[in-house]
Amino acid sequence: MEITKEQAAESVWMITEMAKKAQVIVAHNAEFDQKWFGSSNNGKSLLPVLSNSNNEPLRWLCTCTEFKWPRQIRFGQSLIELAAAHDVGIFGNHRALTDCQLIAYLFDRMENLNAMFQMALRPKAWFKALVTYDNRELAKKAGFKWIPERQIWVMKMAVEDTKELPFMVSPIEFCQ
Repeated sequence: MEITKEQAAESVWMITEMAKKAQVIVAHNAEFDQKWFGSSNNGKSLLPVLSNSNNEPLRWLCTCTEFKWPRQIRFGQSLIELAAAHDVGIFGNHRALTDCQLIAYLFDRMENLNAMFQMALRPKAWFKALVTYDNRELAKKAGFKWIPERQIWVMKMAVEDTKELPFMVSPIEFCQ
């Protein structure tokens, strides 16, 4: 079945209208999903920026990196691994709608979802891990990503969470 331009336009309109009622956008890999909204590299719009009722862009939250799950084994677990750990049945292929449903089922299982959102909404910054080559596994285990061009380990995280790390960090840039 082929989707017409009119159907696509109506679908985009419905999404933007639903966004007006939202406080945040949630995705398991928000960095990946967010790049489809706004302008592309060639200046053409892919999908509109999703805004609230005050026409302010909605904040994206990542269930993979910004939420702490009760049965989470390690930082950055896949959505399938988290769902299985929380006794959520896995069904269908790894597609956008299936991911949304799994996130919703995970949220339904949480005893204090509001507290989880409050933790995820804390102020964030990009940090550089101050580790030696011999201690690089500490940064990797904590969820830092290696940036070969800059020769540093980096991670976006809540400012107060840096106190829990087994190594020192240096702020690079504060986030909105």
